[in-house]
Amino acid sequence: MLCPLLFLSAFIVLAGAQQQTITQSSMVDISSCPITYYGQKYEKLYVNFTRREIAFCFDKFYNPGNKGDCIVGSSPDKRRAHFDIVQAGSFLEHGIRNKTQTIQNSLRCSVQITMQISSSKISLDLFNFGTEAALSLEAHGIGLVLYRTRVSGVVINKVEVNNILYNYQNDDTIDISGCRHSGTVYKPGTVVNSDPQICSSVTCSETATLQTSGCGPLEQCQGNGICMSASTCTVTGPTVIDAHGHMNSIQDRCAYSLFSTPSLPDFHVLGNFRDRRRKDLSFLDSVTLRVDGHEIHLEQGGRVQLDDSTLTLSSSSQLVHGVQLSKDQTGVTAKLSLSNLNISVFFDGNTAQIHLEGPAGSSVEGLCGNS
Repeated sequence: MLCPLLFLSAFIVLAGAQQQTITQSSMVDISSCPITYYGQKYEKLYVNFTRREIAFCFDKFYNPGNKGDCIVGSSPDKRRAHFDIVQAGSFLEHGIRNKTQTIQNSLRCSVQITMQISSSKISLDLFNFGTEAALSLEAHGIGLVLYRTRVSGVVINKVEVNNILYNYQNDDTIDISGCRHSGTVYKPGTVVNSDPQICSSVTCSETATLQTSGCGPLEQCQGNGICMSASTCTVTGPTVIDAHGHMNSIQDRCAYSLFSTPSLPDFHVLGNFRDRRRKDLSFLDSVTLRVDGHEIHLEQGGRVQLDDSTLTLSSSSQLVHGVQLSKDQTGVTAKLSLSNLNISVFFDGNTAQIHLEGPAGSSVEGLCGNS
C-alpha cells in the first residue's frame, strides 16, 4: 500500500528552497520548478481567495469573466495556503506513475500547496515531468474537496476527493499534459491535423510536444499522404557513385550486387567488372538483371541476352518477364514498375545508371545503397 504522498513529500523539500505562506491574493514564484500546464510552460502562480473558492492561475489573477489558465476549487477554512518546492523522489514518482499510467518523462520536482479544509489538512501538488505534468489532490477529512482545471476559461478536467464515513478515497491524480495548437488543447498521442494532399501532419507526441512531419527536401508528395523520393546510382569504369552521392572504386574483377530492395525480393541488378584497356583497373563490362529466376544481360554494343537467347530490341518497349526493355542509339534501358516503386536501368556499354523512385525511406541494398 502506497504511503500518502503528502506525508512522503513533507520530508524531501528542496534544500535552500523558500517556503512561502500567503494570506491574500499574491503571486508565487515557481521558476525553480516550472509547470508545463496543458502544453504551456509557466514559472508563476497567481493565487486568489474568493468568497467560496481559491484559484491558482498561471497567466493572471483569477476573474470569472477572464479566460485564464487556472485551477479553481475548494476554499480553505482560513485565507491561508503554504507553498513548498519539493525535489523528485523515486518512490513519489512511482506512486504518480501508478495513478496516471500515461506519464513518460522522469519526475523533476513538484510544487506542493497545503491548506486546511474542514479542519483537515489537504495537499494539492503540481508535478513537473518536463514537457509533461500531473496534478494530485490528497484530502483525509470527511466531505467533498474538488478542484477543476481550466484552459482559457474552459473546464478540462478535475481532481476530486469525496470522503464519507467508512468510505475514504483520500487522493486523486490526473495527467495535465497536452499540446496547444491554434488555441486548442490536444491530448498526448493524438493527431492535431493532417493534410494528405501535401503530406503534412502535426501530432501531439506521447511526451506532449508538437511534432510536424512532411516530405524531406529531396522528396515529393504524391497527394495521398505518401512522400516519394528519387535517387540515382551511377557506375562508370571502376567507379561507383551510390544513391547518397558517396564514391568508391572497384579493384577486382568480379560480379557485384549493385542494387536490390526487400520490397522486390526477386529482382537484383549485378555489375560485371573486367579488365579492358588496362590490366591494373577493373571496368564495368556488362549489367545483369535477375528477375524471377531469369537473367537479362545488358552487354557491350547494345546486345541483350535473356538467359542463353539473344533479344532483338528497338525504341519501342518490349515486355520481358515484367521488365520493359528498349534500345536506341544511346544505349539500352530496362524499366520495372511495381506498386509505388519504379526502377530504371540504363547501360551504354561504359556507364550504368540505376534510377529509383519510391516511398521515402525505401531500403536500397548493394553498392548503390552503400558503396
